[in-house]
Amino acid sequence: MMCRGRQLPGRERRRLHIDIVNEKREPAEKAFLEFLADTGYPNTDNPDGIPTVSLLYHDGGEMVLLRDILLPYVDGEIQRRNLYGKDTLYRVDYLRAGKAVRTMGVLEEKKDVDFPERLGGMRNSADAEIQALCLLLKHHITLCGLERLAEEEISMQGADRGEGQLDGVGESSLHQQANIAYYRKLLSYVKRFRHILNTQTGSVLPPFPERGPFMAAWYREHKGKEAKPHENRKA
Repeated sequence: MMCRGRQLPGRERRRLHIDIVNEKREPAEKAFLEFLADTGYPNTDNPDGIPTVSLLYHDGGEMVLLRDILLPYVDGEIQRRNLYGKDTLYRVDYLRAGKAVRTMGVLEEKKDVDFPERLGGMRNSADAEIQALCLLLKHHITLCGLERLAEEEISMQGADRGEGQLDGVGESSLHQQANIAYYRKLLSYVKRFRHILNTQTGSVLPPFPERGPFMAAWYREHKGKEAKPHENRKA
């Protein structure tokens, strides 16, 4: 059974790491018209969205249209379907300065590079627009990776049970809380960075929250507080 990509909100799909691809096999003319049609994405009312990619290629006697693939999954689809040298058309839908933008072209026949560099490459392309798009997409891919890492780490630390229900007391519990605090900080960084990418141009990007300094500052602020409840129970 085929799933439509936008049935789940973007953040939920990323959280579950669901690779949902809407595939259609149709005659060439119909497939090409659908490839060009407006999809309603990206939603300009959602400044935290990530780009989607559609691909169109020839397979046998029909055209295959892959619609609205979430950006982090595109490389996997290209590799799985071996789309090198198939004159594959791409379409990227994304936000720039708060406005919906669409860019289309033919994928380059490069292997061992990620999707942004298949649009024309960051080093070899003389097209400033393509270079800017490559950089934008690379930022989005990095942010998706950080978001996935942070959500997985928070889940493993047991934060889904609530801050007040972490296992144990003392140093172990304090370390759990510090880790959760850091990865929540990382999620805030991702959200802020993504918002800037989608709504602004030429803005100063937020500084990356380095783990070492953050953890040191967090321990200085919280270590004394951890001991007090424990001391009160002894009394």
